[in-house]
Amino acid sequence: MNEQLQKEFEYFLKNRDEFSKKHKGKTLVISNKEVVGIYDDKASAYNAALSILKLKPGSFIIQEASSDPSSYMQVFHSRVL
Repeated sequence: MNEQLQKEFEYFLKNRDEFSKKHKGKTLVISNKEVVGIYDDKASAYNAALSILKLKPGSFIIQEASSDPSSYMQVFHSRVL
């Protein structure tokens, strides 16, 4: 994982309990240590991150608002979902 994505994930971990309470069941887009979007599913979050938010791949993470460690990460090595 690159350094920027690691920082985004650390931000998520630091705030996961708050995110889980506030946005349970939603999917977050996190960029620059900030939640920049909240969506119903990962596909919507990814599409919005690229088209609406105009984020570049590798500059954001998509994370389910959950405190369950099994939901924390999936890594995609393709530019296509």
